[in-house]
Parts: sequence; C-alpha cells; structure tokens
Amino acid sequence: MENTKLLKLIQTLSQDEWKYLRWFVQSNFFNTDPKLLRLYEALSKYHPTFSAKAVEKEKLFGKVFPGLDWDDAKWRNLVSKMVKVVEKYLAMLELDEFENRRLLAKAYGRRNLYELFEKEQNELIATVGCQPVQDAESLRKMRQLKHEFYFHPMTDKVGNSPILSELEGELDLLHEVDKKLLACEKIVLNRIVKQPRSTSKIPEPTFLLIYRAAYQMLTSSTESDFIKTKKIFEENINSLSESDQKWTLIQLQNFAADKVNKGEGAHYNPYILELYKIGLEFKILHQNNQLTLPTYLNIVSTGAALKEFDWTAGFIETYNASLSVENQAPAKTFGLSMLYFQQNRHEDVISILSNFYPPDIHLLLSTRLMEFRSYFVMFLSNTSYYDFLLSYSISFEKLINRKGILAKDKATQYRKLIQAIRKMVTLKMSGNWNSKSRQQYYQTIKNDPAIIARPWLLEQLKNM
Repeated sequence: MENTKLLKLIQTLSQDEWKYLRWFVQSNFFNTDPKLLRLYEALSKYHPTFSAKAVEKEKLFGKVFPGLDWDDAKWRNLVSKMVKVVEKYLAMLELDEFENRRLLAKAYGRRNLYELFEKEQNELIATVGCQPVQDAESLRKMRQLKHEFYFHPMTDKVGNSPILSELEGELDLLHEVDKKLLACEKIVLNRIVKQPRSTSKIPEPTFLLIYRAAYQMLTSSTESDFIKTKKIFEENINSLSESDQKWTLIQLQNFAADKVNKGEGAHYNPYILELYKIGLEFKILHQNNQLTLPTYLNIVSTGAALKEFDWTAGFIETYNASLSVENQAPAKTFGLSMLYFQQNRHEDVISILSNFYPPDIHLLLSTRLMEFRSYFVMFLSNTSYYDFLLSYSISFEKLINRKGILAKDKATQYRKLIQAIRKMVTLKMSGNWNSKSRQQYYQTIKNDPAIIARPWLLEQLKNM
C-alpha cells in the first residue's frame, strides 16, 4: 500500500480521531458498505504508524474478502470507497461550533423555518460581535451572517434596511484588508525574486454581468435596461447558481411590479408572467422543492388577469401538488375563484367560495373581497341582487371592523370600498343615479389611493 492516497490520509489521524473514525464508518448514514468496517478493523493492526511497507494489501484483501483470490478491481473499488468516507470524516472534523451553527441556520432557512432561522442568525451575529479578539476572519463571518440573513426571501427588507449600509461598510473594510495583505506579500516577494509586472486578466464570471445589468436597470429605471437585464438572465440562466437565479428573478419581478403599482406601465404585466414561467421551468420559485401559497396565488392572479385562461387552468392543476399538503385544497379553491372572476363567471365564484373558510386571515379577507366584488358585478346586470349585495356588505364590514384583524390603514382601504359601493347601489336603487353622480364618484375614487381594488372599481363605474 505504499504511497496510496488512503494511507496518506489515515496517517494524519490522531489516536482519538482514528478511534472515532470507526463510529463514522459504522454509521449507515455515511457508509452503506459493511466491507469498509472490515477494512477498518484490518487496518487497526497497523495503528498508529501505518508504515507503508508493513501494510500489505494482499493480507488486507484476505481479511475483507476471506476465501477469495486476489482481485485487483475489487481492491481498488474498496479502497476508493474508503477514501471517500475518510474524506467526509476529515471535512466534518474541520467544522467548528460556529460553522455548525451557521449551517444549521442555513438549513432552517432553506426549509422555510424562518423563525428558527432568524433566531439562530441573530444569536450568531451577537456571538461574533462579542468576541474579545477581532480580526479579518471575524469581520468576514459577520458579513456572511448579515448577508445570509438580509437576502433570505422572507426577511423584512424595510425593517432591516440598516443592514445594507453595514454590509457595504464591511465590504469596503474587507476589500482594503485583502488589498493591503496582497500588496505586502508582493513587496516581500519582490525583494527576494524580481518579478515582471503581471498583465494577466482574470475572466469575468457570468454572475458579474447580471449584477452589473441589474444595477444599471435599478439606477436608470428604464424599460430598455429592464429588457436588457432580462435577456442576459435568460441567456445565462444555466450558468448561474441557484441563489443568483433567485436574486435576479426577484430583482426583475420587483422592478416590473413597481412600474405597474405606480401606474407607469400595465404593459409590464406580461413580463411578470414571463418571469413566473421562467421561474417555474427552472424551479427558481420553489423553496425546499415546494411553492409557497402566496407565490402560487400570485401566478394564478397574473395569468388570469392577462386572460391566459387555458395556461392558468393548467397551472392550477399541475402545480397544486407542489404546495404543502395543508395548502393544496385552499389554494385550488381560491385559485379557481380568481380564474372564474376574470372569466366573468361570477355565479361560479359565489358558488365555489360560499362555503370556503380558509384558516389564514389574509386568504379569508381575499375570499370575502372576491365574493363582494362578484355580487357587485352581478348587481350591475341584474338589480335583483341588491339585497344580497347589501347584506353581504354589512357582514363584510363587520369582519373588517373586528379588533386585531387588520392594521388601521389596511382596514380603511377595505372600508372605503365597501361604503362607496353601498352608497352607489343605494342611489341606483332609489332612482337618483345619473351621469352627474357617476362622474362625481369616478373623480372621488380616482383621487383617493386609499381604496382597495381602485382600478377595478373605476372600470365598473363605466357600466353603471
């Protein structure tokens, strides 16, 4: 066994490390081949020196494969497996308490256990910050922790905005540290060996192209730079890491959504659906192999609003199984209601939602809002729905007014919609609704951004 990789590796193990390697090899989690344990036992005879001349592979083979003649292929396969197990063991020995906890926090984050992730990250940040000796490594750890925390999809970016400035400052410090260390090494080396000035250029990685394009897009806020960034993303998506894929997709979606929300371009909506389709194709939208309920419903809402009814119906059915088990039934029910709403199948909306009581309060409010809007549209074509609409508006408002259901400003948005519709339909039923009152209400609603579903309501006013 002279100069084999396996021999070189095990010769570095201390007495305790060699003893604990047995547990590692014995574990079915790390090793499923029982012959490796026999090899370990056979090698133990040569512990602790593992002299290359003393360790005879033929004798070891006989211990592992009793009764079999020497088989070079079997031996090589066995040693190759043992090397991989020992390498895993050595890698685990390098994990200190900090790295173990950081990886645990990362596992929490990837498995949608955000509360545990947040708690562990904050404790680690506090631990690193309180270390008596601060060096470049501790600064690197601090920046890594803050970066992983801030850029988790569920982290409140507004509430944790100061972290961005801290990350920028720490990056500047680390950049200076690394530049100075390299500069000092070059000075020392040049005193010993005179070297020509290097002119080699490091090739730029793909992800840097994405970062530059995204920065330009956010800086200029122009559609041309948005399209350019989207194109670079689509052309290089297979060359990006999972985290860079997610980051870029979020930047593009947020940019387009911001344009729509500001009223600067409804034509961005098809871009948003395109990005959703890309995210589904490459599983960028998945977290721990699952779609979240908000993501699923946002995709349905976008597809239905763009009148891509066949695609949206297919998505509802195909991707329902990608949700957690407890979310599958409510997601499908509400998803279909959104599809029916956009198809003007308002009686079907009422039918599917009438006995739907989702446990999530936000989904419950969205359900009641959908029903209320459907009753209003049905009233516009048939005033016999007036009593249903009026009764529903009262019960809906009672739900909104419950203590702790909604924040004050959000409750006001719902309340204004309910009261505006109630006043308008009452005027219509009393015979006092005319072009003048329509124009007055249209202007009032148009000038009040604190009304939920305002663009939809303005569109309905045209039919009154």
